[in-house]
Amino acid sequence: MKKQNYPDSGNIPSLDYWKSLGCRFWTYVTRPEYYMEDPEDPDSPDKFGPVITNESEIREDYNFWRWSGNKHMKLGDLIFLYRTAPKKDIKYVFQALSDAYNWPDEDYDPEDAPWEWACDIVLIEIFEHPLSLKEMRADPILSEWSAVRCSMQSSTFRMTPEQWHRVFELVHEKGDITGIEVIEPAAIDYAIPKKFKEEKEIEEIIVQNLPKLFKKEGFRLKLYRHSDGKSGRQFGCKNIGKIDILAEDKKTGALVVIEIKKDIAGRSVAGQIDSYIGFVTKYIADGRQVFGFVVSRGADKKLESATEFKDYIRVYDYSSLFERIKLK
Repeated sequence: MKKQNYPDSGNIPSLDYWKSLGCRFWTYVTRPEYYMEDPEDPDSPDKFGPVITNESEIREDYNFWRWSGNKHMKLGDLIFLYRTAPKKDIKYVFQALSDAYNWPDEDYDPEDAPWEWACDIVLIEIFEHPLSLKEMRADPILSEWSAVRCSMQSSTFRMTPEQWHRVFELVHEKGDITGIEVIEPAAIDYAIPKKFKEEKEIEEIIVQNLPKLFKKEGFRLKLYRHSDGKSGRQFGCKNIGKIDILAEDKKTGALVVIEIKKDIAGRSVAGQIDSYIGFVTKYIADGRQVFGFVVSRGADKKLESATEFKDYIRVYDYSSLFERIKLK
């Protein structure tokens, strides 16, 4: 992975190095239910790790997080993650893999996404000995930082390069840091899956490549066409909505409902596609099998759980799916 190295300055980046990056510095505040595997158990391990070391771990394994944040977040920005009680410390360093984008969108339940803005972030460093809020209060520089003065009572805080550097100095005094590498923007651009601005872009690619895209699963699809001549593209379901793409298997006649999301798909998508499948089964299928395919920029854990035992629903990451047709 292409990364930026920093000048040797006692094994931590210099203040001049941080300033040279041209990025913004942030601290995100997170509660136990988001950083601990089991927030009811004080000895529970955290959810984060390991540190990402090459672009394939991001691109192929989709190894990054969608995290609530500030609308001013930009690709390449650097982020400390502060853990609220019982930890009350800074332990993780993340880097933004995208600009901030609106969240929730129309497909997210408020329970899934109670925040307005989010961005994709990747873990680039773990402090073996975290920096506690108590230690920050005792430091003459960090004690004047607004986040420390209000005991981290907000979700995000901006930092100056001087404050950011001071955190590294204090952690390094514990003998903790041997170095950190920051990902170049060009490497970030390669590593993350392409993000489409409009779902119709994804729809067009799928329609043009239907016979090829799902051959691996044994499907040879074509666009469905109703007896009244209505196309399977944006196919209307009375009192429910429109199916993005309704396709038909050339060999078996099975029908496939394809639901497209340009961002990460959440739990509500399972209910949405189930409604479409029910409509198609009742009014169109005439005894034929009906499947549901979700094509999105990835799926959150709630969608994965909601579809785990529904073998008729499959979820595809469009970056991996489109690699089948050599589309980058």
